[in-house]
Amino acid sequence: MKMSYMVGFGDHFPNKVHHRSASILWDGQLYSCAERERWRKSVDPNPNVLSGAMAAGPDQFDHFIDERDQPLFTEPTISSYAGLVAAPLHDPPRPDLPGVAVRPPHGLLGWPCGEPLWVASPPCIFEK
Repeated sequence: MKMSYMVGFGDHFPNKVHHRSASILWDGQLYSCAERERWRKSVDPNPNVLSGAMAAGPDQFDHFIDERDQPLFTEPTISSYAGLVAAPLHDPPRPDLPGVAVRPPHGLLGWPCGEPLWVASPPCIFEK
């Protein structure tokens, strides 16, 4: 099953993310905890799409259950994609690689102070 675990990305992504704001219909009314259960237990897709959130993902056997009451699969968590954030910090763009134009020096955490052609860099916190 070709699936993106990032909500809103691609043709097939989790649509029953375990997230209260995504699963409760926004109609301007306030609901008690008991009333909210009908949305948590609903088999319908979330009425609000959490675009950009990343679901926890598949288990060790590559199985994924897109059900709201299965938070081990569908809960959006920071730890799910921490590796995606850490990878560019560990190996920042280098000017000697083909196709990457970076103007050194590198700032805090290895982020380039110059701008690579393929991504806008954050403002430098300090420079040497």
